[in-house]
Amino acid sequence: MTSNTGHEDVVDINKLLLKYLPWWYIFAICIAVALTGAYLFNTLSEPVYSAKSTILISEEPRPGPMMEGTERSGRQDNWHNETAMLQSHGLVRRALNSMKMDVQVSYYEIERVHGLSRRNEIYRSSPFRVTWDDNNPQPFGKAFRITIIDQFSYTIEETEEVEGFTGINTVFFGDQLQGPQHSFTLEMVEPYNEARHRGKEYEFVIHNNQQLLFTYLGSLVIEPLGREFSIVEVSFKATNSERALDFVTTLTDEYIQQNLDEKYTTAKSSAEFIDEQLAEVTRNLEETENRLQRYRETHQVMEVGTIASQLFSELNALDRQRSLEEVKSSYYDLIMDFVHDDIEFSEVFGPSALGITDPLLNNILAELNRLYNERSRLLLTTTPSSPSVRAIEGEIKQSKATLLENIKSQKQANQLMLNDLNERISRIETRINQLPQTEREMIRIERMFRLQEDNYNYLVEKRSEAGIALASSVPDHKVINPAYPGGIVSPRKTLNYVLGLGLGLIVPLLFLVIRDLFKTRITGKDEVSRKLDYPIVGLIPEHKKIQKTRHPQLVVFDLNPLPIVEYFRSMRANMQFYAPKAKSTVIAVTSTRNKEGKTFASLNLAGSFAMLNRKTIYIDADMHKKSALESNGWVPKESGLSYYLAGKKELNEIIHQSEQNENLFFISSGGTRFFNPSELLESNATDKLLEELRDFEYIIIDTPPLGLVSDAMTLLAKVDVVMYMVRHNYSRHTDLEFLKDYNSKANLKNIVIGINNIKGTSGYGYGYEYGYGLGYGKGYGKE
Repeated sequence: MTSNTGHEDVVDINKLLLKYLPWWYIFAICIAVALTGAYLFNTLSEPVYSAKSTILISEEPRPGPMMEGTERSGRQDNWHNETAMLQSHGLVRRALNSMKMDVQVSYYEIERVHGLSRRNEIYRSSPFRVTWDDNNPQPFGKAFRITIIDQFSYTIEETEEVEGFTGINTVFFGDQLQGPQHSFTLEMVEPYNEARHRGKEYEFVIHNNQQLLFTYLGSLVIEPLGREFSIVEVSFKATNSERALDFVTTLTDEYIQQNLDEKYTTAKSSAEFIDEQLAEVTRNLEETENRLQRYRETHQVMEVGTIASQLFSELNALDRQRSLEEVKSSYYDLIMDFVHDDIEFSEVFGPSALGITDPLLNNILAELNRLYNERSRLLLTTTPSSPSVRAIEGEIKQSKATLLENIKSQKQANQLMLNDLNERISRIETRINQLPQTEREMIRIERMFRLQEDNYNYLVEKRSEAGIALASSVPDHKVINPAYPGGIVSPRKTLNYVLGLGLGLIVPLLFLVIRDLFKTRITGKDEVSRKLDYPIVGLIPEHKKIQKTRHPQLVVFDLNPLPIVEYFRSMRANMQFYAPKAKSTVIAVTSTRNKEGKTFASLNLAGSFAMLNRKTIYIDADMHKKSALESNGWVPKESGLSYYLAGKKELNEIIHQSEQNENLFFISSGGTRFFNPSELLESNATDKLLEELRDFEYIIIDTPPLGLVSDAMTLLAKVDVVMYMVRHNYSRHTDLEFLKDYNSKANLKNIVIGINNIKGTSGYGYGYEYGYGLGYGKGYGKE
């Protein structure tokens, strides 16, 4: 089955090619136009280049409170946040401000190609620079065209209307151009070269900062290289390759530097907090040390007793513990200030820096940091009033409330611990008060000294850790591949030519297919085969020479036979197959309307049978028009079928032998001078005629058009074979429906189809035009 289907597909394609081959010139014109359009587009379009870079994104979160207790999902969120950060307005704006050239002005060089202008962006090689006054309005987004006259002057004109700027102006380099909507100056920045600069055309466009930002964001694409990798590809498109490379390089550099700045800010915030605590402890330690020294010198006491020493050690341990709890309390107060002042938590250092290891607090701070980052990412593409941003802000508010509850609980626990420590310290102090005055005072002073010393050592250790973090900050992310050219992305010349070729083929094909869908005339054998179940016995090709004749001709007897004769021989062979095996065969040839070629076909079919030495008679039964036999001079006038049917003449008086072949005989129509043709054909004389003609082996009857008059209906029921003629590109699809409907009622025997005037069949065919005599049936019979 597969093989057959494939064969049918090949056949269908071949048929399609043959069907539309006559329209080859339309395809050729469309292909030429499409390819010309593709060539002009490729030639005149401003090329677009791409630059790319790849960055390894760290799975660790950004500097901030996300330290202990973070989960893998948090790291995944961090990865998405980092990719969003690469497209953030702030980072892109920083990159634009840091680029090597001022991108707020675009410069273009104008080239002439085939008489048309094409502009190419020049990034660093513009011979002039534009400076403008920020305090005055500027024609943002509008292009100005300049032509360099010499090293001192140039002409300038606007390509779009600018208020206060009319026509072409000649201006000196360095002079300010000022008007209601413009204020700028052009200056030459490279040595003037007569051959290179004189008469050269350029354009420049001044951009609004906000529009420029969105233009760059629209050309920037951040895509992951794969689900299993934390690597993103940064891609940017621009009309100048150097500018694309410069932007991608600057963007990645600024991204890495921003990460370093954030780490530095976090470490610095932690160090500053410790420095504040350390300064106060240092002052207290110095004061206490001085008091201890003075007391020892005054009272000549160096050490205390054993009991006093034991109490001092216990008290010193409790003081150290109380000091740590007080530091925690200060951190809790700092967090509460951040919540009440609505400060983003990216500036909060982690609680582990102070030895606080509460997992719940870490998780809450991590969640808040994630929510703030998510809100920043959404604000890149939406407004603060959007539902998604409002939902995130609702989560932030809820997380802050949870944090405050947690901090309050921590503060309460911290206060309970401080109260317990204070109570224990108070009991030891009571025991110390029972010691002698000298030892008691010595213990008190030394206790304060040890306490301050321990706090100092602890803070110095933490400050050292913060200092190391501050001094040794390295970026979390890494540029794997620095910016490199990605090639030309537009125009894609090969693709455009392929698309042009495709359009050149598809557009005319669609036109022809749509035309075929709405056409009403028959244009092929397949259309007839699909609508009718009757066999097609013959195809008569188009032939221009025969079309020029006024009346149907007997072409089968020509001394120099045309190739069209072979088609009648084929029709004759097919007709013998469908005709019943009888001594005499009656064949009627009819059609739906006039000018479909039934007379030409029936005449030459009769002649083709006669050439086989078969006694054949051709009867012109269309009595509504002048007979082609009389028009060609083959039979005399007033000696035809109507005379016999009306009883005016005998059979031997109306039969005439052909001069071209002794086996071919004619009976002309005779016209309708005496009676109505329908009544004549319905009379018993018609049956008598057919009976008397049984000596002929083939009786070919040319009937009137079946769709115009009813004369043929009587004859068709009396014959052995009915050949229904259809003319290519003339007969209508409704004619085929008419035949089906008619035969469903008449139930005719042996209907076969002949198709006349077929185009594209070896280059031959026939299509004549001639008039009819008497007027009846909508124009039928008019000369």
